[in-house]
Amino acid sequence: LLFTSFNYLKRLFLQIFEKPFTEFILILLIGYIFLTIAESLSVVALLKVDSSIITFIKKSSTNQKMIMSVYNSNLKIWMWFIVSIIGPVMEETFFRVIFWNSIKKRTNNLIAYIITSIFFGLLHTFTTMIQGDVYHSILLTVPYTVAGLIFGYYRFQEDSTSPGLWMHIISNFM
Repeated sequence: LLFTSFNYLKRLFLQIFEKPFTEFILILLIGYIFLTIAESLSVVALLKVDSSIITFIKKSSTNQKMIMSVYNSNLKIWMWFIVSIIGPVMEETFFRVIFWNSIKKRTNNLIAYIITSIFFGLLHTFTTMIQGDVYHSILLTVPYTVAGLIFGYYRFQEDSTSPGLWMHIISNFM
């Protein structure tokens, strides 16, 4: 996975320069705005389904706790690097390259897009799920699956993983 991630990262940097830089920045900006709106709407929808989800999010979102621990750590720069750079590179390498290609060989691009997005969402709530509250964990999977759909969009439409990775990095950084 580390070797694949390194090669993937190298290709991503090369992909940046295939399009005009301003177009790439515009894609990232629009994508990030869309990501923020879509995740917000998915949380609002979850609140309509079950208003107790907000209490669960505040006390139990393991993924969010890990990201927030960066700000409370003595090793802030190192932790920031892991959460904002290494995590997204490893996740995007696995979901948009390795797992995607494996599913695509057996099915097609659309099925790979949907399945990898769902598993991306499940990954981010897995530790919370095994701690006991399966119902709320499944509900929490929705915003992460939405993020997976957005990160995977360019992989699906243009066979490019670069915009999704950069949106993921920006999302974790913010």
